Amino acid sequence: MAESKTTEFDAILHDEDSGTATPIGVVTLDAAMRMQVQSAHPDHAEFLNDLAEDANGLDVLHIDVAPPPGAKQGARYSRTVKRDSPEFREALIERLMKYDDVELKQR
Repeated sequence: MAESKTTEFDAILHDEDSGTATPIGVVTLDAAMRMQVQSAHPDHAEFLNDLAEDANGLDVLHIDVAPPPGAKQGARYSRTVKRDSPEFREALIERLMKYDDVELKQR
């Protein structure tokens, strides 16, 4: 049986107010882009586990794209990225930073 490739990341929580970046644990993403918590700082374990559970529940992501020519000014456009798409990993990493202030830094 072939082994699935997993990639390990440091999970870093960013606080915009204080400008701090705090390592909160280590996670992996497997070939199916499922996140697993490998270790977590005790103060952030519940948050990180919830984050992984939420991320694993996403089968599609919507990423912002440039508007088509002639689009109404100020209109936002997006497209769907499915979990099995090669773009899903990067879209997930961007989503975690944008909405949860968590950076995944590959080890």
